[in-house]
Order: sequence, then C-alpha cells, then structure tokens
Amino acid sequence: MLAKLKSNKGYVFTYEAVVVAMLFVVLFYITYFTYSHNYLSFQEERRNIEDFEKANLMTDMLFKEHEFPSDNYNDSYKGFLGNLTIRYGNSKKIPGTFDIYAIDSLDTNTEDPVKCVHFNVSIGGYTSNVSTTSIEYIAEYGNNSYVKTRNLLVPIKTYRYSNTSRIYEILKEGDILYFAVGNSSELVYINASTINTSSNEIAIFSVNGVPFKLTVSNTPSITEFGKVIATYNSDGYEPNEIRLLSTANGIPVNITIVYNQSSTIYVAQLRPYNISGIVDMN
Repeated sequence: MLAKLKSNKGYVFTYEAVVVAMLFVVLFYITYFTYSHNYLSFQEERRNIEDFEKANLMTDMLFKEHEFPSDNYNDSYKGFLGNLTIRYGNSKKIPGTFDIYAIDSLDTNTEDPVKCVHFNVSIGGYTSNVSTTSIEYIAEYGNNSYVKTRNLLVPIKTYRYSNTSRIYEILKEGDILYFAVGNSSELVYINASTINTSSNEIAIFSVNGVPFKLTVSNTPSITEFGKVIATYNSDGYEPNEIRLLSTANGIPVNITIVYNQSSTIYVAQLRPYNISGIVDMN
C-alpha cells in the first residue's frame, strides 16, 4: 500500500494525483502572476508614453510661447519690433527664436505627472537698455527629467541708440543684425572689418536677402550693402537685416553703420544657441 494514501473516510489518493494537483496549483499561480505582471507592466508603459507625450507637447508649447519678441520691452522699442515681425508675415513672433528677456515666466505649474517645465539657459554677452524684465535665471532639475533641446536664435542685444549718427556692432558667424533709423536720416556708408587680425579674410553676408561676398581685414572698408538698405518712411521704422553667414576660421566681423545726421537708431542682434526645455517627471 506504499503507492496509495487512504483517508479515514475511505478516500484513496495516489501519489500521482497529489503531484498533479500540486502542479495544477503551481501553474495556476504562475499564470496568474505572469498575467498580473504583464498587465501592470503594460499599464506602467502606457503611463510612461502618456507622460512622454505630455512633456513633448508642453515643451513645444512653451518654445512657441517664448519666441522673440516678448512683451517685455518699452513702448518705443515695440514699434521697431512690430515692423520687424512684418518681415515674417502676419505672425507677431519670429519663428525659430527664443526670447531671453521673457525668462521670468518660464516656470509653468501643471498637474501630475508632468509637474514643472524649466529652460536650461546659458548665454553670455547679452545686453539691453529697452527690456523691462530681468534676464537672470538658473534652471535646476532632477535626474528623472524629460529634456528637449533646440538650436534657436536668441536676442543677445536689444538696444536703442539716442541722438547718434554712427553705431558699431560685432557679428559672429550665424548672427543676424536688425537695425532701423528713427527719422529721415540717410545712410552714408556701412564699413566692415575683422577683429584682431591683419590678414585678408573672406566673409559671406546676406543683406535684406541679397548675398554679398567680401574680403575684409582689420582696416575698415566700405561695403556695397547700402544699395539694398531701406531708410525711414512714413509708415515707420523699416528694419534692415544683415546676416553673417560664414567667415574664414570663424573670425568675428565689426560692422560700422553711419548716417548723415543724428537720430534714434534701433538694433536687435540674434545669435544661435542650444536651448533645453526640461520637464520634471518626478
């Protein structure tokens, strides 16, 4: 009778039946826990995808909201900016830009799981006498963060020169300079020269959409930019655009703009920087 087990009530169980029953129970729990694990993993993965999509949409929205120009400029400069954005159609913003002077409103509280959005900004050499907000900003974020980085044009200089007939601007490769005169002053000339080098260098410009190829040195030379430069008209300040597309060895170029009489001259200089939008996923 070693092959059988008999209960007090007369039931007889074989070892094989016990083993089969135990295996059934084990397989049931393995199947149950495997299903539960897969279901929970699916739900967690689904939540992660939803969080990722929310973070992606959030950064896109804030990048769009913080295009240049913001409202953080004084009224007289806004007139110049309004005419500047006309170059880009009906939009009141310039696509592909990021306004460093709108930095005070970058924190956006949202519901869980996407809690807060920051921008990681590390930009040097910017100045403004027409901005009405701070540019002082430090972004902090933890390890569990969604980061989206774009290369955008940032206004490193927003300026209004008063009662002057001559301005000097230093452009690096990739920079865009916008400028406009505030009255009926006529352009006399625009000079170009290199910075800290005596050798002749090739520089490629686009001026109001017209390409120019110059040979420049540390001795200022008059360009032909004046042929395509607009001046003040009855509709207001008509901004001009000078893009420094490329220079030999990335050498900066000094631009001198001279008018025939003193006036107010408005300037906006944009430079490409990598800007990271960071979403706290904790």
